[in-house]
Amino acid sequence: MKLRMALTLLALSIPPAGAQHTAAVTGSINGTVTAEVEKTGLLRGKKHVIAFGSVSGQVGFDPAQPGKASLLVVVKTADFRVLDTWVSDKDKIKVAQLTRSADVLDAARHPEIRFESWSGFRPDGVAGKYRVPGMLTVRGRTQPVELLATLHGLTATGTVTFSMSSFGIKPPTAALGAVGTRDEMTLNFSVSAVTVSR
Repeated sequence: MKLRMALTLLALSIPPAGAQHTAAVTGSINGTVTAEVEKTGLLRGKKHVIAFGSVSGQVGFDPAQPGKASLLVVVKTADFRVLDTWVSDKDKIKVAQLTRSADVLDAARHPEIRFESWSGFRPDGVAGKYRVPGMLTVRGRTQPVELLATLHGLTATGTVTFSMSSFGIKPPTAALGAVGTRDEMTLNFSVSAVTVSR
């Protein structure tokens, strides 16, 4: 199964309009990642949103050799807070406990979510745009994905949506099935280069 991840990689200096990147960049990254899941049944239209607080990784890109470029993003699964505005503080604690539990992210056994590129960046026909094949690991399971990347700056933002069941997560239900969860999770990325060498 091939998933698709859209990620805007702003890991290089912003060039003048129409110009190509000319400098190689290697650096570490940090930032935030949020995860969203939509509810079904009686709570249709609502969604749970959690914000991960520990995001790290590495990026390496040389415009002369995009096939040798690399990207690693690592998220600590236990380090997050629930951002829902439609539930009580008491229910936020329950959502956090369920999300960390063996039924969802299983944070005790699988402390990281990871994306790691494996065959460089492939030019996508437009200046500054690349396809970045790699592997996404969630809950100890790894699936191939393809990032759609645009390089221009020092901050990275983007999203990936995937089937939770493909990573061994059974969408939670409640109230004898009257409240459910869609079998999709969306990860929203916002990461920045914090050390850069050229």
